[in-house]
Amino acid sequence: PAELIPQFTSVEYELPSIPNAGPPVFIFVVDVCNHEDELKELGDSLTQALNLLPDDALVGFITYGGNVNVFELGFDGLQKSYVFRGTKEYHASKVSDILGCSLKYYGGGRGAGRKGGPPPPPPPGPGMMNGNGHPQQPQHQHPHQQQNHQPPPPSAQVLSRFLLPVGECSLTLENILEDIRKDPWQVPANRRPNRCTGSALSVAQSMLDIACPRRGGRVMVFTGGPCTHGPGAIVSRMKTQDLRSHADLAKNDAPMYKGACEFYARLAHSNRSSSGGEGSAGKSSGGDGGLDSPSLHVVDVFACSLDQVGMLEMKELIEATGGLMVLGDSFGQSVFKESLNRVFNRYADEVPNDGGKLMMGFGASLEVFTSRECKVSGAIGPVTSLNKKAPNIGDMEIGKGGTNAWALGGIDPGTTVAVYFEVAVPGSSPLPQGKMRYMQFLTKYLHSNGMTRLRSTTLCGPWCNVNSDQQPQQQHQQQQPHPQGYAPYGQQQQPPQQQQPPQIPPQYQNQFHQPQYPQSTFQNNKTTAGTGTGPGAMTTSTATNNASRVPQNTHTPYAYATTRQPYVDPETNIVYPVTDIVLSGWLTKQSDWLKDWRRRYFILTSNNSLFFCKNEYCSPHGRIDLSTCTTVKSADVKSRKRFSFEISTAERMYLLFADNEKEKDDWIGAVGKSIVRSSRTFLNQGSGGKGQKNGYSGDNSYGYGDDDDDDSDYGGEGGFENGNNHPYFND
Repeated sequence: PAELIPQFTSVEYELPSIPNAGPPVFIFVVDVCNHEDELKELGDSLTQALNLLPDDALVGFITYGGNVNVFELGFDGLQKSYVFRGTKEYHASKVSDILGCSLKYYGGGRGAGRKGGPPPPPPPGPGMMNGNGHPQQPQHQHPHQQQNHQPPPPSAQVLSRFLLPVGECSLTLENILEDIRKDPWQVPANRRPNRCTGSALSVAQSMLDIACPRRGGRVMVFTGGPCTHGPGAIVSRMKTQDLRSHADLAKNDAPMYKGACEFYARLAHSNRSSSGGEGSAGKSSGGDGGLDSPSLHVVDVFACSLDQVGMLEMKELIEATGGLMVLGDSFGQSVFKESLNRVFNRYADEVPNDGGKLMMGFGASLEVFTSRECKVSGAIGPVTSLNKKAPNIGDMEIGKGGTNAWALGGIDPGTTVAVYFEVAVPGSSPLPQGKMRYMQFLTKYLHSNGMTRLRSTTLCGPWCNVNSDQQPQQQHQQQQPHPQGYAPYGQQQQPPQQQQPPQIPPQYQNQFHQPQYPQSTFQNNKTTAGTGTGPGAMTTSTATNNASRVPQNTHTPYAYATTRQPYVDPETNIVYPVTDIVLSGWLTKQSDWLKDWRRRYFILTSNNSLFFCKNEYCSPHGRIDLSTCTTVKSADVKSRKRFSFEISTAERMYLLFADNEKEKDDWIGAVGKSIVRSSRTFLNQGSGGKGQKNGYSGDNSYGYGDDDDDDSDYGGEGGFENGNNHPYFND
């Protein structure tokens, strides 16, 4: 068996003792307070998503604005919906009553014949005809048989009217998406739209609790603004009241924040309690403790808006169910469309047992077992503690600690969790030599095919004892190595090792050519100090018979032994060599046409060229001519990215951002100095001519710093008498 093969660390079992729960359920909850164009883009995306679902997957459709509309997809020939007020929260029993699925609407119930319930079918009369055109005869039944007639349960009615397979209701749902319109209620200019997101979520979850409490499902909310009406509201409709900010939360000056958080937390806990069975639908635990089962119903929020939508308040609901949070500017953006399509990724058809199934799971839980020397400190990731106590729980808590079991809710192949351990050895006695350690991770989840699976990952390895007296000595030797050619007393003297040229990865060897240096080139490297190119001085290393100078802090490997292929301009066919590198490293650049962010490797050379490549080995595929640039400055506000800056030319503006503040400052300093060196003022003064009194200002000034800052423009009144008077060269 596979369990006995050491190479198989993970084994997945399908548990036949647990019955098949059936295909997953998807309920689309659409905010109709958006603009008509946004609703059209969203309708197109949802129509494409329907084609990605399996034919047996169940779908439902809800819209909300000032009220909540639940569409009956099983009603042919006409769009029929049930309306809920958006001012309150709806439990499962109330939703069942309004939808006409309660048992009390049928004969024998306490509410039989009540207004609003479906009337019982009339008995056939003498004038009624059957399907063959003949007079229909009344059917005589025994009174005992009439009393034992059982009406369908509420779950079966919801499944037959509101949650239908995609193959049966795709045409009806596509017609609804084509005819979807903006909320007809007029919105005054001084008010926000009437949006009841909280009520719509409670109705959708109650429908899942009624119809499929033991089946996996996703409630996918598509919203375009904050909740302003009913439970979960984060701001009033009056525009005179601003949305809560970080300062308001810090000063506890957000009156609607606490109530909204409590409402969404209540939804998360009621979701968990209802996954235990049909009889518990609609009940809530009312607290954080006592959660012993993960959620089978996932809540995803796709928010496309230029303003806040209340993600902070909905955070606990989304995290507790294992849902997704996607933020964008518009439903027409590629970020939203690609993210939505990736939710419905499927396994390849040739994958055994999983071919064609959705790559998602529901109700996942993770439990960790260890040997006695290991203790679990906690987990970091999309997890929620199940408050399970065990002997292998450590005293130190990291992330979600105090337990060895966590709920993950919805999962996919990309779900990642980090589990932390601590070594607990009684006293100071070392472990026996050769003693093994064991760790086992048990992940239990509901697969998209309806079967429950158990995935077991077992790891083992030997313990290694480190002498406490030798450890500080080893660390001291590592931090202070002996000079080359010398060794401590009693050790053999080692000759200096010959430096070898580094090797290029095979996949990039065709893009480099490796010069053949004399053997002395790598034996007699001469280290010299230089001024560098950043805001401060740095040390450069120069090799004999090698004219290229590369700073020590460059991120380009193999720089001493390789020469990159030159860049050829596709328009002018001019060849630009990529030599004499000043600064290089990774930056993220905004593309010109799609406006998406792409990570590129940038190389700044001394000839005022800024090249960018797809990786640190390939030849450049783009170039920025810094001689035509007018300014380089911070752009955190403009790009909405941290550590960002812009490089402006007469024709285009380049937006980039670095990984940290130091790299951002280094790039701004190096690019700014290149811009100054290529300016006409600097070139005229460097050639021996006299500097102009007023320099260059207006469109010809070369700025560096904040927007419209007089001190950041080079030129203006006073000019520079010589190159040394320039601010860059006064260090």
